[in-house]
Amino acid sequence: MQAQLKQGASPVELQPESGMTPLAWAAAVGRVDLAAALLDAGAAVDAPSRDGGTALITAAFFGRSEVAELL
Repeated sequence: MQAQLKQGASPVELQPESGMTPLAWAAAVGRVDLAAALLDAGAAVDAPSRDGGTALITAAFFGRSEVAELL
């Protein structure tokens, strides 16, 4: 995804398979580096996924404290 961002991919477009924002997905899997890159690219912290949850809610749900602190 970081390569896609460098090529101009949207940091806020919902993922078709999961309905998650890229930032919420990074939060779910604990990818602090990717979450930081998405934020640098303009991802909105409060953008909702299809289910209405935000990246912070996702990070908390999955126990990803490092990502939650970044957000």
